[in-house]
Amino acid sequence: MVRLPSGRVKTIKTGSRLVQGRVLGIDPGGIVLEKSGRSSRIEMPGS
Repeated sequence: MVRLPSGRVKTIKTGSRLVQGRVLGIDPGGIVLEKSGRSSRIEMPGS
């Protein structure tokens, strides 16, 4: 689950689409997103 900038909580899985991009992967340390052909990692707080 992720908290969106609007404050809503959304359950995601690999392949889900968010405003920030498409979810490529999820692991205990964070999620990997792809947008415009570039990937970026969002770390989980406290990991």
